[in-house]
Amino acid sequence: MTNTIEQYYILITRQGIKTQGETSKKKNLLTPTSILNLQDIGSELSDFLSEKFYPEDLQIDHSGSLRALRTAKAILYGMSKYAQVKTNFELDHLLGLCYKLVEDPRLNYPDSFSYNEPAFERIGEKKYNTHWINNPDETRYKNKQITPFIDIMTNARAYLAHVFAETLNPDYNKKLRMVGSHSGIVEAMMFTLVNSARQMPVQKAKDIGGLFLMEENFLVILEHNTDSDKYSALLDRHGNKYDIDINNVRNVA
Repeated sequence: MTNTIEQYYILITRQGIKTQGETSKKKNLLTPTSILNLQDIGSELSDFLSEKFYPEDLQIDHSGSLRALRTAKAILYGMSKYAQVKTNFELDHLLGLCYKLVEDPRLNYPDSFSYNEPAFERIGEKKYNTHWINNPDETRYKNKQITPFIDIMTNARAYLAHVFAETLNPDYNKKLRMVGSHSGIVEAMMFTLVNSARQMPVQKAKDIGGLFLMEENFLVILEHNTDSDKYSALLDRHGNKYDIDINNVRNVA
């Protein structure tokens, strides 16, 4: 007897590259190059999954940032392999692309979020964020109060518990969920998933393949064996695969 396998996919992505020198009202614009890059990512994802999706199969979760939403929409549109769009305006007015859009505050930084902006500007994002992530309990950096990375981890765990519980609900009918979020939050979600199946958790950015660049993503594949009614899950980041313990992800105290 052949087992019947149902697959569900969750693509978690850091938002794309913003245009430079913008006014505050326009700071969420993707660069034209990033719009094209993200569609190329979607096209490659479509080839990798080798499965046809319809609008009713799709969901976008985003942080509330227009750039995060546009990032997810550009990848999703790229999967269709239609003629590429080139502007933020075109992305904003795509019709029939997806039947469900969800803004989730856990995909954004908390309202109380603080960081050492002068230090960030002086040493750069990579060095600053590596230190922040690698020292998750640290509440001060260079004599300035900061939000500890552990707080971002707490939000990430809560969000992923919700996502897994929803996806595994028999009444849920979305086969592909795009998740648009931000630096630090994407890493926190990957730490949560990777550590779910490990006895000794990883704690450093290098242990998950390093920081995520803008436009970069990872894919979660959930499989349901309908004959045995058992589920399994795997994380794939550029071909590097990690097991996921579903129960540990969705059962957050």
